[in-house]
Amino acid sequence: APFNIPVNAVCPGLTRTRAYAPLPPDMVKSIQATLPFARPAEPREMANVIHFLCSDESSYVSGHAIVANGAHGFGLFYCTAALFDARAE
Repeated sequence: APFNIPVNAVCPGLTRTRAYAPLPPDMVKSIQATLPFARPAEPREMANVIHFLCSDESSYVSGHAIVANGAHGFGLFYCTAALFDARAE
């Protein structure tokens, strides 16, 4: 970091964009059923994360991949961790 250039990434979850539009309705419904918020992100929500990373508010944030996916997959991680804890007993 000798040049004070922060390097970060945003890892978005399903977001309502042009790429989302042609998805078949049954696929969208199936995907949304797995999302804790039961909806895709709005583009503005991803823009807010990027805005934060570009602002002075994040001046000491570097080397991170910010996962902005509405906690998608969190339950799976939690269940998997609980399973391993149960096996340890």
